[in-house]
Amino acid sequence: MKEEVRVIMLEDRDEWIWETRAFSFPSQSWSYAHGLSASGVNPQLAVVRTEDARMVLPFYERSWRGTVDISTIVGGCGASIFPASTAPLVLWREFAASSGWVAGYLQLSSSVAFADPPGSEFICNNTDFIIDLRLENFIQFASRTLRTKVRDAIRAGATLVDDRRLLSHRFQELYPAAMRRLGASSHFVFSEETLRRWTLDKDSVILGAAVNQSVESIWIFRIAAPIAEASIMASTESGRYLSPWLICQAASRLRGLGVDLLNLGGGLRAGDELYQWKERFHPIRRPRWVARQIYDAAKYQELCRVAGVCPDGSWFPPYRAVS
Repeated sequence: MKEEVRVIMLEDRDEWIWETRAFSFPSQSWSYAHGLSASGVNPQLAVVRTEDARMVLPFYERSWRGTVDISTIVGGCGASIFPASTAPLVLWREFAASSGWVAGYLQLSSSVAFADPPGSEFICNNTDFIIDLRLENFIQFASRTLRTKVRDAIRAGATLVDDRRLLSHRFQELYPAAMRRLGASSHFVFSEETLRRWTLDKDSVILGAAVNQSVESIWIFRIAAPIAEASIMASTESGRYLSPWLICQAASRLRGLGVDLLNLGGGLRAGDELYQWKERFHPIRRPRWVARQIYDAAKYQELCRVAGVCPDGSWFPPYRAVS
């Protein structure tokens, strides 16, 4: 097979859809990227082929003091490599250097299972928590706290809502306040138009939990069967307890669409409150690797010097830690 790197722009919708039609993940879809583009991000899709593997990499360019670095787009997946191999990352490094970029922060899908740390540029910075929906009563394996919340929702008379337009409007109301409560960074603050596109996207399942005819919790699930991602959620402060019940209700809907595995993702940061909550499902745990690549060492060192930061800092690229 000929080695190649192709970069597809968002405007090339058909080509993007063609390249993600198989062996891809929900948050690599064109519709997900199209929604994100309304929040000031210009997503691109790189398809990297080597003799032994193929990488699908949704990314965007970021300006910094007259230079450009890149990052994978925010989402439930990042870059996938099938089968797991570092070869596409090596070829991508060469391409990125020739493109004039300084550095790249590449979040890898948890499907990329490296047996051992593959090199100093790789770190494991989070965990994906995955529910096996083939276990119809998966909630019995969850913590007592979550099982109690499911019973509390039933006693409160929670009802399932699937009216997409009603939920779209309500989600745009709930999401900003929910992110403030979680202390989310600017990476997770999306425009109303992004939220509108995602909630109305027919490639997703959106479900809400209502109590006393008021929708108090909403989850959006993106699907690329047999995998679904719990893409984004929002709730009122008092409706937070409804999430386990809502996930249980979503499970049967997702199974009917051919989904075997539901990826809940990790936390906004490893070990945070959201991370700990997902752990209580006692799900399958899969580590998520990040490749931190430097394409222009001289510019990288200079940017770190100007920013007054250590080039080997834990934040990458470290000069962005001061923004």
